[in-house]
Amino acid sequence: MKLGVFRDKETLVVAVDDGRILVYDIERIVHDASKFKEDPERSSYDLFHVEPDHCMKGYSSVWGIDIYKNMIATADNCQMVKLFCFQDDVVISVQTHQVLHNIPSISFIPTQSENAYYISAVSISGELLIFKFPFTKSKMSPEKLVMFNKPVVINRALFNDNVWTTCTVDATNFKSVNSIQAMIGDPWIDMQSDLCSKILSESCILDAESDECHSSHLGLAAELQNWFVPTVSFSYPKNQSANSRFTTLTDTYRRIKKLYDDYYLSKQRANEKQQKSLNGKLYWESVSESDTQFKDKFILVTTTMSSGLFRANKLVCNATVSNVFRCKPMNEELSYSNRMSLALIDYV
Repeated sequence: MKLGVFRDKETLVVAVDDGRILVYDIERIVHDASKFKEDPERSSYDLFHVEPDHCMKGYSSVWGIDIYKNMIATADNCQMVKLFCFQDDVVISVQTHQVLHNIPSISFIPTQSENAYYISAVSISGELLIFKFPFTKSKMSPEKLVMFNKPVVINRALFNDNVWTTCTVDATNFKSVNSIQAMIGDPWIDMQSDLCSKILSESCILDAESDECHSSHLGLAAELQNWFVPTVSFSYPKNQSANSRFTTLTDTYRRIKKLYDDYYLSKQRANEKQQKSLNGKLYWESVSESDTQFKDKFILVTTTMSSGLFRANKLVCNATVSNVFRCKPMNEELSYSNRMSLALIDYV
């Protein structure tokens, strides 16, 4: 089930094992429940068998669901992501190609794009994918109906474990703190080594530092770090496997290079430093002010016992929790419970 705002109304979307996707208006459910309370002689069947406002049909059992504006995205055991776009009384749908395995979770990535929607998806074959759903608006139609083109994969990462959840997180969901130790919650981090100076030096080498008189941002290198976040425990995780990465070092550096190449091509190539600082130096445009495709968008994923935070831009991993739960199943039946999911709770 998924609860969210669909077409400006609080809505419940339910995925059924037979492939149906049921959409309920929460206000109508509450209204029917209040009538049942006023008339106790009414059958409970009337309360628990509310007809859905919309009903779509997938090809097989539906796993992943997400809601965004006037759209509902689903993923079923046909190993494809399907997008339903509701415009007045018209429902337009489009689906992706088949991936390697079943897709248990999907998540919209909100952007300012006017010609595409983006969805992250994970599969139990260890894939993390970013799908682009390009579209055009029909000029012949007075309602300017959306016409979708073929969806494509723009980013892909492959892990060594099943992936069970993907969730889009905006940078505004994070609190500001005054130290790296507070940022990652690691009481054992080496405070003697000046990590901030190290990151600043790396940004300087990349010629991508921020103006210290204008911003406290540590430069582009700050966006390339992978922090290992500890879990609640009585001792420091000394074994090497506790700090295992989601991807190989080769893949990590390849993604870092792509992110830097994008920055160089968009900000530095054939340009000159224009921003004059109070310290007399010239700087490039601040990294924190750069307008990238997925600015301040992160993808939070979970595997069997681990969790990771990736930048939506090039899927560079910024934080890793190697062992959230150290589960050692006692028998084969309990071994199937080693799958972790999560949900983002918005609050005002």
